[in-house]
Amino acid sequence: MGLIGLSIDGAQAAAKRLARFGVDLIEAEKRAVDKAGRIMRNRSVKLVSGEVLNVRTGALRASINKGNVFSEAGGSYAVNVGVLKGNAEKYAPIQEFGGVIRAKNVPYLKFKTADGYWHSVKSVTIPPHRYLGIAFDEIKPQVGPILADEIRQAIARAQ
Repeated sequence: MGLIGLSIDGAQAAAKRLARFGVDLIEAEKRAVDKAGRIMRNRSVKLVSGEVLNVRTGALRASINKGNVFSEAGGSYAVNVGVLKGNAEKYAPIQEFGGVIRAKNVPYLKFKTADGYWHSVKSVTIPPHRYLGIAFDEIKPQVGPILADEIRQAIARAQ
């Protein structure tokens, strides 16, 4: 299964202080994590739509999901983004991380390439196509501003 978790740490102490003023920082943190997860999911889908991986069947693209926000040990909130279930979960990791596919029950892997020729090989090396890793790297610098915006909105609602 190809998954990347995204969480915001350290907001619990601030949440307790702001709660005295009617500011619900916990909900702001949950909304920020959810929004960052949506952005990361959408970016991952775009990356497997021709940027880092060409679309053949669309199964991998259709399988990329954002889970529900959940509470982690220590009080922070997180969300998982990736291939959470479905047929694509079998080959999602090899697309993300790369690897070698070897013939198991037959002497050779057989496949037809775009040029119309058939090939028989004992193994195929798949290079990494980091669709989740790239999306995660791109969202990391946006998490702070997303959280700050959600906190500003929570403060405005409390006034």
